[in-house]
Amino acid sequence: MDLVGRMGRAYYVRASGPAVYTVHQPVNEMAMGFDQLPERIRRSPVLTGNEIAEIAALTEWPSQPALDLLSLEPAVAELVLQEEGYMHLHELARKAIIAGSVDRAAGILLLADPLYT
Repeated sequence: MDLVGRMGRAYYVRASGPAVYTVHQPVNEMAMGFDQLPERIRRSPVLTGNEIAEIAALTEWPSQPALDLLSLEPAVAELVLQEEGYMHLHELARKAIIAGSVDRAAGILLLADPLYT
């Protein structure tokens, strides 16, 4: 279990690993929040609670043109077509979050959702 506590504004603390970390929160726009995330993202077997929180902190999902471009990338397209690609797409999204590309991760996670494709 990855326990997280909110300290205030954009600061959170976790019970293990690096103690304090920041989740970007826009000042003048509301974040999507956890309730706007599909259940398959909220219950990801790969992403940590902190990584899911970074997706929830986005103000909107990637646009359709951005998703179309993402789906054309060979590594992503191959995984979308594979029946067992779901877990690998979540791992690819995790790598994108770690690299600081949360928008890209959100797009990958949408493509991993069978309701989207």
